[in-house]
Amino acid sequence: MSWSILFAVGIWPVAWFLWRALQGEANAVIAVGSMMIGTFGGLLFLVSQIYMQTTEFGVTTQRIIFKSGVISRYTNEIPLSSLENVNLHQSIFSRIFGYGKLEINGSGGSGVWTPPVQDPVSLRAVISEARIATEAAPRFMARPRHIDQAHNNDRRSSSRPKPNRPTV
Repeated sequence: MSWSILFAVGIWPVAWFLWRALQGEANAVIAVGSMMIGTFGGLLFLVSQIYMQTTEFGVTTQRIIFKSGVISRYTNEIPLSSLENVNLHQSIFSRIFGYGKLEINGSGGSGVWTPPVQDPVSLRAVISEARIATEAAPRFMARPRHIDQAHNNDRRSSSRPKPNRPTV
C-alpha cells in the first residue's frame, strides 16, 4: 500500500477530529467515527508493514526467489532457465501511483506473485535481461580424463628408486 492511502485512511480522520475539537465543534458521533476510522487505518498500516518487512523478492543470475512469512515460512524459487513468462498486473489506480504486481511462471510449476512493487516495468526488464544473460552464457561441461595408471607409476618409479624388500 502507498503511504498516501494509509495516511488518508488512518491519520486524516484523527487529525480532522482534533482540528474540530480545537475549534469547539466536535461532538461524540464525530469523535467515535474518527477514532474507529483511525484505528482501522492504524491496523491496516501495521499489517502492511509486517507483510513488507517479512517478504523478500530477489532476482539473481541463476534464479528468482520469493520468501514470505512471519511464523511459518513460504519460499518459492524459479530457475531462470525454466522461466516461461512474466505477466504485469496494474489497475488504473496502481498505474497512477506507479506500482504493480508481476506474475512469474516457470515450466511445470505454479506461478509466483510478487508483492506490490514500485516500477514493475523496470523489474520485468531486469528479469528479462537476467534470463537472456543466462541463455547466452556458455555451457561448460567437464569431460572425464583418462588417467593412465601405468604411466603414472612409471613416472614415480623413474624419479625414485624402489626400496629393496626381502622376499620370504
